[in-house]
Amino acid sequence: MKPYFILFLLFIFLGNAQTINKKEDSLISLLKSTTNPDKKISLGESFLLKDGHSDRFKAHTNRIIGMAFMIKGNSKSAVKYIQKALVFSEKTEDNGCKALVNCNMGEVYGFLGLASEAEEYLLKAKRYSSYIKNSEENAVVTLSINSVLSNLYKFEKETDKALKVNKENIFLLRKIKHNEEYYKILSHTFLGLGNAYKESKVYDSARFYYNKGIKASLQNPHKNYLYGIYRDLGDMEFDDKNYNEALKYYKNALSSPNIYITPEVKSYIYGKIIEASIKLKDIKNISKYADSAEHYKQLINTQNKNGVEAAVSKIKNDKIKIIDEKEKRVSNLLYLLLIFAILLLIITFWYFFILKKQKKLYQEYVKQFQSQHPTQTETIIESLSASVQTSINTDLELDILEKLNIFENEEMFRDQDMSLSKLASHLNTNTNYLSRIINQHYNKNFNNYINELRINYITKKITENPSYRNYKISFLAEDSGFVSHSTFSTKFKEVTGISPSQFLSLSSSEKQTP
Repeated sequence: MKPYFILFLLFIFLGNAQTINKKEDSLISLLKSTTNPDKKISLGESFLLKDGHSDRFKAHTNRIIGMAFMIKGNSKSAVKYIQKALVFSEKTEDNGCKALVNCNMGEVYGFLGLASEAEEYLLKAKRYSSYIKNSEENAVVTLSINSVLSNLYKFEKETDKALKVNKENIFLLRKIKHNEEYYKILSHTFLGLGNAYKESKVYDSARFYYNKGIKASLQNPHKNYLYGIYRDLGDMEFDDKNYNEALKYYKNALSSPNIYITPEVKSYIYGKIIEASIKLKDIKNISKYADSAEHYKQLINTQNKNGVEAAVSKIKNDKIKIIDEKEKRVSNLLYLLLIFAILLLIITFWYFFILKKQKKLYQEYVKQFQSQHPTQTETIIESLSASVQTSINTDLELDILEKLNIFENEEMFRDQDMSLSKLASHLNTNTNYLSRIINQHYNKNFNNYINELRINYITKKITENPSYRNYKISFLAEDSGFVSHSTFSTKFKEVTGISPSQFLSLSSSEKQTP
């Protein structure tokens, strides 16, 4: 019964998880379908106040709130919420969520005019979208990213790139024809194509795609991009001096249903209506829309007043600081140059002093180890053999020392695993006795004895074999028996007085000197 009980619990757990996911998805859909940005923000924040939601839900909710703030023109709050969304999205395994959050951050940065930063987030979003296994979801997310890229390329006047991503969208749209996002993305794609051809002044093609965009948008319940298509159609007809047509489209943009139009956009459209009316000398139309144009202009000025005043104040303060500091900089410039010259002179002298010192240490060391004939061990053996007083202990010491001499000549110290116990075993003696002999005759402990042999070995190779001067220090360390690069460098300087790189440099220059 126990296995069945575990399966039953697992089934209940998975069922609950799926129920929670469906509930969260329905809340996200509700939030997305709310067209008024103020209601969207209020509703989203009420969702976030409740505990128990997944990181995926928090990521989507924060990004939707952020985009609502962007529609309102509050870029600071938009960035704040989407940055929160980025944090939550990175905690999930949902690549679609990660892609959309990065896409939204790219959209906000594009709105702020930070093109390179925007493109960086959008390319990151594309990378995440490539990991989405479900082909329809992959297409929907990629379409959203391409739509933002299209806008970015539009503002950057990169018409060819805008055409490319919008044509890619036309192909991808075939995969999601029955998706609720279909007409929304289709209308935006036609808007993007219309804008691209408008920028190229191919007005017939632009009109063709704008009109297709209007038809697609009218089939979308929220008609998201209808006002944008009418506005851009108005701009195109205005540029083409078809002022009556421009007026018609601008008025259609203002009367577009189910969409929040920012004061900035309304101010722009009313301004264009006034311009077109002036061109047509339509006094009645000018009078009709003048108050609205002025109202939204004042509203924008009021909204931006504090920011502008702060910017102006900062500029003034910066100018005052520049004026105050200018005289100080001029008067101090000669002193700074003098100090710099003195420092440069000191550094130059110090450099040559250190170089001379290193060269002297190098020459003394090389001279010392080249003149060691016989070696230290051979000298110790000769001295001990010539001693008048001999004993069994002396014979034992001589035996150990002769074996050490063989050990040195055969370069067994290069074994990276060499230790006191291993050497004692090789010499058929014990560690205490071997350690005492090394301390007594060499005036150093076992580690220093081995390390000095290794350093002497590698310095001899460097000075006698030109190819060794081209090797990396890590190879020299390993070749001489050191396991650690850093230990090798430390011991090398202890024995020679200079670093391995300095030794290599001096060795090369010494050999090249005639």
